[in-house]
Amino acid sequence: MHGTAHHIGLDVHDVGLYSRPFERGMVLTCEPGIYIAEEGIGCRLENDYLITIDGNINLTEEMPIEIEEIEQLMAKS
Repeated sequence: MHGTAHHIGLDVHDVGLYSRPFERGMVLTCEPGIYIAEEGIGCRLENDYLITIDGNINLTEEMPIEIEEIEQLMAKS
């Protein structure tokens, strides 16, 4: 239902050539998902990565993704 990644820049969904090799300074998403059309539901997790000369940095590493973490965060609201 959607791709597994996209470029991020000045606009959240910046246009980028997917055939272009990664370069230092690029920011991309990695967003696997599962969609059940018959149920009308879907879920995806999005991690955002900065490409550096020394490797990739997960910019969303601290984002809660486990059910318990999310429920604790919501209970604080």
